[in-house]
Amino acid sequence: MDKIFSLENLLFAGAILLALVLPAAIRRARQQGPQLTPQMLKAKLDNEEDLLLLDVRGPEEFTGELGHIAGAVLVPLADLQGRLAALGEQLAGHKTTPVITICRTDNRSPKAAELLRKAGVANVAYLTGGMSRWKAEGLPVSKDAP
Repeated sequence: MDKIFSLENLLFAGAILLALVLPAAIRRARQQGPQLTPQMLKAKLDNEEDLLLLDVRGPEEFTGELGHIAGAVLVPLADLQGRLAALGEQLAGHKTTPVITICRTDNRSPKAAELLRKAGVANVAYLTGGMSRWKAEGLPVSKDAP
């Protein structure tokens, strides 16, 4: 029994587990693309960097409990694909400036970022943790209607 839980066996098991999990984690990170923490985004906003904040939640979430980041444009993820053509002119001005996608927890925002990349927007990132993390970190929110 002691040999089963030897240091060598535990290290070997850990290495196997890491070999199984790490490639999937790397693949997922590559698929999701660049991300910004709330503090990183706040610093960019404080520095008045040219950004397009694209909130991909629903209207009720945008003005609800978590609110939204001031200046964000509301385009729900469900509508984004259909509105890419209509947004073309606005997005054309952001082909090189950063577009930051935002949702509640960062489940929808990576999908939105991928849609934008496929539409030719090169500089897209998403907010890690979404508005849940933004608000939990005590950062300012607005609840104004879009």
